[in-house]
Amino acid sequence: MIRIRTNSLTWKKGTEHTIKRLLKHLNYRLHEKDYDVGLIKVFEPLSELNVIHFASPHYRYITNSTALIAGWGYFKAKRVISNILRTTEVCLFSQKYCRQKYENTSEPIVYDYRNYESENINDNEDYYQYNKTQNDIDNINYYNNGELEDKKRAIITRRMVCAGTYTGEKDACFYDSGGPLVQNKTLIGIISWGRKCASPSWPGVYVKIAYFSNWISHTLQDDP
Repeated sequence: MIRIRTNSLTWKKGTEHTIKRLLKHLNYRLHEKDYDVGLIKVFEPLSELNVIHFASPHYRYITNSTALIAGWGYFKAKRVISNILRTTEVCLFSQKYCRQKYENTSEPIVYDYRNYESENINDNEDYYQYNKTQNDIDNINYYNNGELEDKKRAIITRRMVCAGTYTGEKDACFYDSGGPLVQNKTLIGIISWGRKCASPSWPGVYVKIAYFSNWISHTLQDDP
């Protein structure tokens, strides 16, 4: 079930629609972080919506330009989920800058934190518990600090774009996964993964919609 035309998790406003089908990219692999995109098909058409366009294959991601993100995820250092949809502006980073942050580090990378379910274990704010299958467990190591670590080094691919602030004040966080990255009334990214929240050392990583523009169009045509 999805709910539209509301910005609150508690107010019974908007309209509900039953999900008919979830369409994920065939190349998506949970432990690899790549191709993290999908579509939701509902039974009844959605009408009277102020829709935005998604980025075309030739959309220009300009370094240091601003974009808007939105979500109901954590918005404070402690685990506080917002009941109201919150938005903030972030800055787009270059691929070179993002790769330097993630690929040129000796530190292990926390596995896809945007999709973790958090669990308070002995008040350890760094412990993240993921709802996983055995195949996923095979690709994860447990370290003494309680964090889940991916055996594979995080790779920033051309299907990703990074955003945040150089001072680390604004970012997406837990339970924001799947939220929008919007620029010029155009959907240019989807909140995907990262390390920690609002850290100057670790930009947020987003699905690059321009890369998947043709896939979205073809999927909509093949499964109307």
